[in-house]
Amino acid sequence: MGRNYANTRSNKNKGNKHTTAFEGTVRITKALNKHGQLNLKKKNKQERRELIANCMHHVQKKNGDVKMRLIENNDETYTCRLCGARIPFNGATKKELKEMCNAVTTELNFAQFIMQSGGIGDQKTASFFAKVKYELAQTPKIVTRVQKTYKKKTDTKKSKKNRGYDSKYGSKYGQWSEN
Repeated sequence: MGRNYANTRSNKNKGNKHTTAFEGTVRITKALNKHGQLNLKKKNKQERRELIANCMHHVQKKNGDVKMRLIENNDETYTCRLCGARIPFNGATKKELKEMCNAVTTELNFAQFIMQSGGIGDQKTASFFAKVKYELAQTPKIVTRVQKTYKKKTDTKKSKKNRGYDSKYGSKYGQWSEN
């Protein structure tokens, strides 16, 4: 059985069934100051790196809803106000993702080879390389699945918004039309 990384909370005010705030969103929300900016001065180097690496580019509001923290750029990308990451909204195809992951896997294979042949490093580093290689092999499949799910969800919202409405004649249901 898989782990549940999400903190779900019922929200009756807006009619939403559930609002999901993942662990990264909750952690980064707790690190914000009263002006909505990251307060990293009191954190050590490792905590800052983990916080920025786990950024989900959203914050959790007081009522439990999540709010996007992105700024739109002129080149069809977005920049996160929290971690500064640039996010393109034209996702890569599965083939492109495989090519990118294969390039990194090749470098990891070389690092493992020289680590073993040179007798350098430790077991922790070797285990880390093996884990990263496994995760990279799974990445294209998981990312494309997330992209498809997002596309279905946004298409469903658009179709529900436009359902039963004809801009030329008004509503299709319960009104006379002049044809």
